[in-house]
Amino acid sequence: MDPLTLLTIISSLASIAQGVSAQQAAKTESEAEKAQAAVALAEGKEKAEQTKVEGEQFKASQALAYLASGVNLEGAPLGTLMETQNKIEQETDAILKRAQSQYSLDINKANALENKGTAALLGSVASGATTASKLLF
Repeated sequence: MDPLTLLTIISSLASIAQGVSAQQAAKTESEAEKAQAAVALAEGKEKAEQTKVEGEQFKASQALAYLASGVNLEGAPLGTLMETQNKIEQETDAILKRAQSQYSLDINKANALENKGTAALLGSVASGATTASKLLF
């Protein structure tokens, strides 16, 4: 085998190896991004649950304060308790929506990384094939 042919083959293989390496690196980074997304979502759910518990405790203390003052839980006091419940639900929902949005963003970023790795692999294979075809034609 002449040296030019050997060099061409080595160059083609090196190009493909670079693409494989880039794809593996992108896959590793993508997996880390997906893991981070799952952690962020779990933390958001935990924060929402904590907010709900704290809100319910506050609402219970409101009710006890009314009752300790001799006020029945109807009319305006009941309206206050209902408003507190609505605010608890709104805040909890907002926390969950933020966590879910961040999760979606992180997953999209992970998918983009995977696509970038695949493109690098395909590009390197095409480059290697082009280099090899020059030898043959």
